[in-house]
Amino acid sequence: MFRPLPLILITLALGACQSDQIGSDQGTAKATYYSASTSQSDDERSQQTEKRALSAPVGQKLTWNNPETGNSGTVTVVRDNYDSKGSYCRDMHKTSLIDGQSKESSGKVCQQSDGSWKSLP
Repeated sequence: MFRPLPLILITLALGACQSDQIGSDQGTAKATYYSASTSQSDDERSQQTEKRALSAPVGQKLTWNNPETGNSGTVTVVRDNYDSKGSYCRDMHKTSLIDGQSKESSGKVCQQSDGSWKSLP
């Protein structure tokens, strides 16, 4: 049910499918994760936390929880850096507690010229 992201945020991957585009033209996080154990509201809460992490200080642990399902997670930016093209990037670590099972992932997202964020392999 958990698919690690390529060095990201980020990405608290809560599912088996993921969007490559983490942002929109306004530069907001917009990733979608699905699994049999997560609800759409879990995904929305995780995405909101990922969006906040894009501008959070390095080391700040951001949390989400869903009282409806009892699921929860965290997103922590562990490092800021630049990719080979000079784009601003953030390495992130995500954890989730889904149906009592703890999962972790790490990944990297880089800001694109249009302000959106993209997950890197």
